[in-house]
Formats: sequence, structure tokens, C-alpha cells
Amino acid sequence: MQTDVREVLDRSSMTPSARGIQVATDGPVIVLRGAVKDEDEARLIEGMVRLTPGVREVRNELQFPAVTQP
Repeated sequence: MQTDVREVLDRSSMTPSARGIQVATDGPVIVLRGAVKDEDEARLIEGMVRLTPGVREVRNELQFPAVTQP
């Protein structure tokens, strides 16, 4: 399943940061680690992974820069 998730992320043209994402498994859980540009991209990547056949649970540990208000 880890390979399937990696292939989904590598094929995505909507998420430029996806190639740098580490995909691991913790039992039946897919764990996503790495840096993305923002929270929206982190959610999009998680959503793509959740739609991958066979994936039942995702732990999203993706990091993105904090947004500061002026």
C-alpha cells in the first residue's frame, strides 16, 4: 500500500511539494511527513491519500510555515 500511495503523490501535478513527502506505515496507518507550502496543500495531499484504494487511516504530520497576521 505504501508504494501505491507514493505513486499517487508522484503523479500529482496539483501539489508541487508532494514529491518531497515521506510516506511510511505504522501498522495499518499511512503516515505522511515532510514540508508543504501551506495548510491547504497539506489537506489536499491527505485527501488524495485517503482516496487511494486500501487506505483506511492517515496520520498527517506534514509541516507548513505559520501564517502571521500583519
